[in-house]
Amino acid sequence: MLYNPNFTWKQRLEAVEMCLSGDYSYITVAKKFNTRDSTLRNWISSYKNNGVDRWITRITYMEKISPRA
Repeated sequence: MLYNPNFTWKQRLEAVEMCLSGDYSYITVAKKFNTRDSTLRNWISSYKNNGVDRWITRITYMEKISPRA
């Protein structure tokens, strides 16, 4: 999977938590963050599979080695 440097880990976490809270639909959150709902679903899947600490560690590592667009 390619890394998209357009979102920080904090933004991704906010989006994931909005969806998981049940207060917002995936489409609503995707529009708010100007991304696709499939991208959001990937973030949620990764969050659920890896746990928050490992997920954030991976994202921050990718932020360090990938230049921002």
